[in-house]
Amino acid sequence: MLFITAGDIEAINISFPMLKSFTFNNRAYKFPHVEINDSYVLTIAKNMANLRHLCLFGNRLSNDRPKAIFDGCPNLESLDLHQCFSVDLRGDFDKICSERIKDLKRPFDSIADYEWDDMIYDDEVYWNDSSDDPYSVGYYEDYEDYEYYENYNDYTNPFNDLPFPANLAWYDMNEDDYL
Repeated sequence: MLFITAGDIEAINISFPMLKSFTFNNRAYKFPHVEINDSYVLTIAKNMANLRHLCLFGNRLSNDRPKAIFDGCPNLESLDLHQCFSVDLRGDFDKICSERIKDLKRPFDSIADYEWDDMIYDDEVYWNDSSDDPYSVGYYEDYEDYEYYENYNDYTNPFNDLPFPANLAWYDMNEDDYL
């Protein structure tokens, strides 16, 4: 996996100081215990004041980072926060987003028409934190049984609340079976 650092973002800005659109996609994580390291967002806010369009699909952001983006990118017209599950847009913040951003994609909006493949790392099935090893942060059990489902989208899965084996039926169907 390729990681882009804050220094890389600064270098992009030096090379393209009038950049108007920036996309920084990641894989979505639902792990509540995974540390959020979103210093790159502050770098975007500090260095890319001319941005009109920003996509942060699947990134883990702390809740104050979108405000930093608004402050640092005053001309921002579109903001894509699809699958940025750690961001809470309720209350005043949602109002500010609605007023300032013409095209806002919220974290839990559908991605059915999204142009890239997506994958969500979800700890509900594979994470086990009950290890007897006191030094273990947790481990994946039954990882051999893990299957990667292309175009996974749990927002459109009507079987998502069923126990694990039952909700796999959704992925075994053809598109014609559920349309």
